[in-house]
Amino acid sequence: MSGSPSLCMEVEVTPHLGVPELLVILVIIVLVFGVGKLPQIGKAVGQGIREFREGAQGLGGEGSPEAGSSKSAKA
Repeated sequence: MSGSPSLCMEVEVTPHLGVPELLVILVIIVLVFGVGKLPQIGKAVGQGIREFREGAQGLGGEGSPEAGSSKSAKA
């Protein structure tokens, strides 16, 4: 009975976020932080994502530090 369906269940770990779930999350954020803080929170989240991407690209290859130094030389 090793082929029993009850023993071979696949469990999905990643949640699916749809529009209703995202709206509930947004309402909770507005209730907790207030409308006035939303631009500051958005800016902080965007900056964090940008820094994460830059860090991930820096780990990608050996040519990345050279590309970064040429950017700063142009500025």
